[in-house]
Amino acid sequence: MRGPCHHRPKFWENILSSDIFRKEHLISGGDLNFSLGHSESWGHHAEFDPQSEFFENILEAHNLVDIPLEKVLPTWRNNRAREDSLAKRLDHFLLKEGLLNIGLNLKQWVGFGGLSDYLPIYFEITGRIDKPKGPFKFNSSSLKDASYARLVTNFWKAHPADARGSVAEGFMHNLKELKKLSKIWAHNKRV
Repeated sequence: MRGPCHHRPKFWENILSSDIFRKEHLISGGDLNFSLGHSESWGHHAEFDPQSEFFENILEAHNLVDIPLEKVLPTWRNNRAREDSLAKRLDHFLLKEGLLNIGLNLKQWVGFGGLSDYLPIYFEITGRIDKPKGPFKFNSSSLKDASYARLVTNFWKAHPADARGSVAEGFMHNLKELKKLSKIWAHNKRV
């Protein structure tokens, strides 16, 4: 996608109102022609995009997220030297916020080279991030109940984690056992 240089707010309001931007699993990228904040402009004439706040607000309103770059670098340079040099980040990949919640491993970075005054920008999806299985989901509100706090304290005193040879192995074993006891405790509380 290529965003215009002029009349940008009107263009973005129009394009973001189209049906495609209502889809839950959308990734859009290209020369979007806006910068977000002071950190996305470099050079002697570096300037804050006066419509940066507009873009931050409109992206938030449409649940679009700009994946942070590995290192914030310009994607466009005016190819002038010294005092006349100017560079900006004008290219972005935007994705729907819901895509962040399904555990995808996402990466965005600026490359080198290019055939014009623009540098290539890359976006990579390497699949889901597999979260390690935990022994149980802990409900911290249970600790507010004195009987549960006693149960946990007495259990850990009676079952030291290093009793199985490896502290890590003992710790994981104890958590599994504590999960069983916690389920029984929660069931008895409900009855």
